[in-house]
Order: sequence, then C-alpha cells, then structure tokens
Amino acid sequence: QRRATAAMMSRISKHFGNNWGWYLFGGTVGGFGTYLTQSYVSSTRRRTLREAIEDRMPANGDEMLDIRSANEVRVDDLRKLHASLRRRRKAVDVDSIVSGIKPSADPLTHHYVAERVLRAASEALDHDLSHAAAALMFMCVDSVDERLDGMYDVCAAPEGGVPATTVAALLKVLLATGQVPVEKRVREVPQAFYRTNDWREVAVDELMPPAPAEGGGMPKEEFKKLLCGDEVCIWGECYRIAEAEARRKAQELAAERARKPPWWAFWRQAASAGDDGDASASA
Repeated sequence: QRRATAAMMSRISKHFGNNWGWYLFGGTVGGFGTYLTQSYVSSTRRRTLREAIEDRMPANGDEMLDIRSANEVRVDDLRKLHASLRRRRKAVDVDSIVSGIKPSADPLTHHYVAERVLRAASEALDHDLSHAAAALMFMCVDSVDERLDGMYDVCAAPEGGVPATTVAALLKVLLATGQVPVEKRVREVPQAFYRTNDWREVAVDELMPPAPAEGGGMPKEEFKKLLCGDEVCIWGECYRIAEAEARRKAQELAAERARKPPWWAFWRQAASAGDDGDASASA
C-alpha cells in the first residue's frame, strides 16, 4: 500500500511539474474572470438601487430648476410662510401652503412640483407639514448661502440653535424630496472576497453628526457645514465646493511653480533668475 501511495504521489508530482504553466494560466484567467463578474454584478446592483431611488423622488433636478427660474420666490417669502404656518398650526394643507408661497396675486408657475415635494415631505414625517418652508427652500432665486440662512432660520429653536430632533426631521425631508444627490444615498456593503458586494440606501442616523458634549442646539455654521458636506451635499453643493477648492489649489501650484520651477525645468529657472535680476536692478 505504501508503494502504491508513493507511486501515485510520484505521478501527481510529475504531472504538475510538466503542466504547471497551464495551471498558472487557468488560475490567472479564472481569478480575473471572477473579478470582472463580481465588479459587473456589484455595479448592476448599485445602478438598480439608484434607479429605484430616482423613480421614487417627487421631482427631478430639471423640474426643480424650472420652478426656481419661473418664479421670483425669495427666502423672505418662505420665512413669512413659516411664520404663518406656526400661527395656524394644524389648519394647514398642501394647497394652502402652495397658494401662500407667493404674496402677489400671480399664480405659482409649475405649482405641481411644489405640491409633489410637499406631499413627499408630509409622508416622510407622518403627515407633518411643519418643515414645509425648509422643504421648499430649493425654489428660491437667492444665493445658496442665503437659502441656507433661511433654512436655519425656519429650523432654529427660539433659544437658538437647531435641535437634534429637528435636524433629523430635516434630513428625512431632504432625502424624501430628492434634495440629496442620489450618489450620496447609496452605501456599499462589503462582503468576503469571494462574494459580491451589495448596496443599500443610507439611513438618516448615518448622516447625523455626533451629539455635542455640552448639549444645546446646532449653531448656524455647523448646520450649514453639515448640509454642504460630503455626507449630505444638499443640492449638489459639495461638488461645487470641491471644484472651487481644486481650482484654488491648481492656481496656487501654478504660481508656486512659476516662482520656484522644478529642478528639471532648467529653462524656467533661467527665466526666473533673469526676472529676479531685473527686479533687483530696478530696485
């Protein structure tokens, strides 16, 4: 039996010794094929989830831009609307809010967009329309900073700051009304290396900042930083901020290289030295 086992092991060793290249080739091709398959399945799951989220939104980006450009709604108008809603409390419905957005007699153009957004916000908060003004802040023609100031004003408590419960409710409204980019709403679920990663929708708790140790409401600067940060990215503002920062760094790098060229750019170094000499002579 020992001789038979030794003979079998010898044949196996000889077989692998003669065909190791084929096994290496097959393993490489199989591993690469598995990687491509898992990448395709993972991207398909991500795309499917994103499409499901987009289909659920009450308005798309084009409709939000249309209602903003077609109406001269200001942040102060929504501040007044919020004050009116607080006085009326429960005697509020979607139609009355839409009719009260513009103080003038002109009807609101593309009013159906505002109606769909308000209904989505109401469903997100169990038919509570107390955050209607914040949900409609996207349609103001004022600057982004002024819109964020208005959103803070309608969310802040009388004693100052935005309570954590209000921040959570506002994030629910922003997610339900499509004011957070869909790219920020999907999260990858890592799996073992031999399994395909899955994707899920982000939860409100994951977007909430840590509670301050001293308690109290969230200050205005932190509130605006949260909404414009990479986690929430309201109205895609984080992309604009990132682009502006990239342009600033590129300009600083270009100025630094013009002042101190790299060692390999000898022609720039000579030109820089000549400019410095001319400046010294003129001085």
